[in-house]
Amino acid sequence: MARYLILMALGLLAACDGKVDAVRYRLTVMVQTPEGVRTGSGVIETGVQKLAVGTGFEGIDFPLKGEAVAVDLPDSRVLVALLAGAQNPYAGTKDYFRDVFANAMRHGAASTPPLPRQFGGWETAEAHAALRGIRPRLTLPVEDYPLLVTFGDPADPRTVRRVAPDDFTSAFGPGYALRSITLTVTDEPVSRVLVKRLPWVPEANKRVNADAGLGAGDFQPLFTAD
Repeated sequence: MARYLILMALGLLAACDGKVDAVRYRLTVMVQTPEGVRTGSGVIETGVQKLAVGTGFEGIDFPLKGEAVAVDLPDSRVLVALLAGAQNPYAGTKDYFRDVFANAMRHGAASTPPLPRQFGGWETAEAHAALRGIRPRLTLPVEDYPLLVTFGDPADPRTVRRVAPDDFTSAFGPGYALRSITLTVTDEPVSRVLVKRLPWVPEANKRVNADAGLGAGDFQPLFTAD
């Protein structure tokens, strides 16, 4: 295990060499409603970067750019897929998107078109190059869903509450269901539209209910990342 971690670290450092080696995903959420299917999507960029952290020392960062994805629903309601995994919202948003494609395949998702081969954890540059080259798409398994939330009043972040992927009826009423959440590799620009839909996002840390079960209390990275 120690040798594996050393190889992974060396591979990540070699992969980026001070530059950000990045891949972009379009995250698309489809919801069945009594008025038909509603869809929301956004482009999120994840990468790996070598950093100088002191004389003779180097570290690794996994920069993330993008924002949560909103789906407009009937009656002025909204579903938001946050920048964190539903299974462990206390983990970092960077960790979730860094591994989301590989984790989805590990949990049985099929990449279309298929990747040329399976990549080791230390082969970040090779994996990113393959993803950018063929731009595959997959449907996320439930184990890899992002954290889903809604608001009693979208204008008031204190009304936020979690939404169970298998129980949209409790959150929205009869006729609502999650159809799918997909991930597609793309070269489109990173999305920056959420603040138009939820103007309070820049002040999320001050205004989101700390008892909403969204993580450890640093809410801003759940909604937007620079």
